[in-house]
Amino acid sequence: MMHKIFRIALLIVVISNNLYGSGSESINTRKSTGYFPDYSSLFFTFDYSTQTNTFGVIHETVKQPNYSAGIGFFSKRKFDISVQSIFTENGDISYTKTSTEIDFMAGYSFQPNDNLTIYPSYTHIEYSSNIHPLMSAFSDIAQLILYYNKGVYFGGLNSSMLFGNKNMFYLSAQNAFGFYFDNLLFKNSLLGLQLEFDLNLSDKNHYNTLIYNLWDSESFLIWVNNEYPGMFETVEHRIEVSGLASAKADLYSLIDKSNNSVFGPSYSITSLNFMLPVYYSIGKFMFNFTAFLIVPTFTSSFYEQNTQLLFNAGIAYSLDF
Repeated sequence: MMHKIFRIALLIVVISNNLYGSGSESINTRKSTGYFPDYSSLFFTFDYSTQTNTFGVIHETVKQPNYSAGIGFFSKRKFDISVQSIFTENGDISYTKTSTEIDFMAGYSFQPNDNLTIYPSYTHIEYSSNIHPLMSAFSDIAQLILYYNKGVYFGGLNSSMLFGNKNMFYLSAQNAFGFYFDNLLFKNSLLGLQLEFDLNLSDKNHYNTLIYNLWDSESFLIWVNNEYPGMFETVEHRIEVSGLASAKADLYSLIDKSNNSVFGPSYSITSLNFMLPVYYSIGKFMFNFTAFLIVPTFTSSFYEQNTQLLFNAGIAYSLDF
């Protein structure tokens, strides 16, 4: 029975892993790659999240809950494929309309020994034309994930290369302790819960250029006045004479030449995540609920980063053959 909840939980993460790009995915679900019975499974999932987090960037004032539905195939030969549709409220450039994305993913599991799992995967993402540029910064993700389990401890190292308008490397180190209870309330049931801590490293400047280019005159001048007050009048005059695009281009070139730390790559620890995933399986159904506490470790003049408490809940159904 335990391998079933592991396999279902794994695929929930596999077809939902881009929802919390900050690295907030359950280690114990990945441990499931250590359990391969002699049958394959087809999974159907539906999830709801209270807020959208794009690799650590969360909109501070607009609520952007999302709904996701997916289908995946998990083979007894240790490969999996999946497709997922995600609908995000207020996900367009005006923060008023629903945007969509479709994720296509394929992965394969290797097991050098009973405690170590190696999981390479590749994801391609298609977006609706109205989606916000921050949410569509990446079109493809190549991942290599190492998971180690011994007793109640689960550890993971997730390295990702993200491709899009600019490429970015992403690394997440994960630690968790899992506990399981058989036949709780019903026969043929299993309850699993975890205490997890993640540490995430990425380019803290990756979104700066994108946000800079999206600013209107008011937002741009507010930023200039806060960060470069001595240049405010010059920039304001440049906008009046040559237009906003020209003024932005001139200042960008000047800043980038004098201080590459503003727009150039700057890799560091960008967030800490604390998670409490709970899974409950009854026969072919599994219910999941996860609380995420995301703590940013840096400040940015381009977007506000505060500690966020997010929740995700979902249901899955499996067919085995």
